[in-house]
Amino acid sequence: MLYKVKYKNVFFHYKALNSRKSCILLLHGLGGTSYSFKRYFKILEEKNISFFASDHPFHGYTEERDFQTYVDTIFELIEKKGYKEIKIVSHSFGSYVTELFYTKFKGSVKNIMLITPFIEAKKQTKGLGLFLYEKKEFFRYAGKILSIFPEKFKYPDYAKIGRKPYYAYWLNDMTHTDRKGYFEIQYFVADRKIENSEFLNVSEIHLGIYDIITYCDLTQRLLKNYNVKNIFLHKGDHLFPLKEFKNFKENFIQFVDK
Repeated sequence: MLYKVKYKNVFFHYKALNSRKSCILLLHGLGGTSYSFKRYFKILEEKNISFFASDHPFHGYTEERDFQTYVDTIFELIEKKGYKEIKIVSHSFGSYVTELFYTKFKGSVKNIMLITPFIEAKKQTKGLGLFLYEKKEFFRYAGKILSIFPEKFKYPDYAKIGRKPYYAYWLNDMTHTDRKGYFEIQYFVADRKIENSEFLNVSEIHLGIYDIITYCDLTQRLLKNYNVKNIFLHKGDHLFPLKEFKNFKENFIQFVDK
């Protein structure tokens, strides 16, 4: 049975089975929510695998704003439910949370799957995206201006979103986050660099060849600089594991079955 809970200001979807000592932690991307993984929930429930999916700070129903407190809360709930081993499936901006989690709770992390991850934003971006990250104050100004307009809160089935222009996400309610908070995180992402590259070398990394957010060719080059070997390429864009899950399903099942 799928449960929803707010634990210490962090919102979770989860399923906990007392018969197992390991679980899956699902970490969504920028502008998503725990509900982004709806199709993953179904697979895990069918396989009787315990899992936890949380809304990140500034997203969904989570009220916590500090990321370090956030990862502490995730671990506390997982530990409270009796799980000793954790496999992480992370999408996009979720790689930042993965790094924080791995750095602090390395001994409990068994395997990691990173999908179209943010690693070093300025080295994964080109064209207009790179210009915006170089002029990152734009995000703060945009957030302040857009925050004066009414928000239309809803809980989208993120996995069913069609192919829409990326720049329109914050205009058409494709994100479940307040606009000012969304741009605050973009401001942070502009200077984002991994500090603990160790977690990359224990991960399997999946990239979309048509990705125009974290460009596949630039991300591959960056990963090779870190001597990462376990890289897989897929037809699809930045959101392919959510929008085109049927094409990614087998990779996910192989990972959780390890």
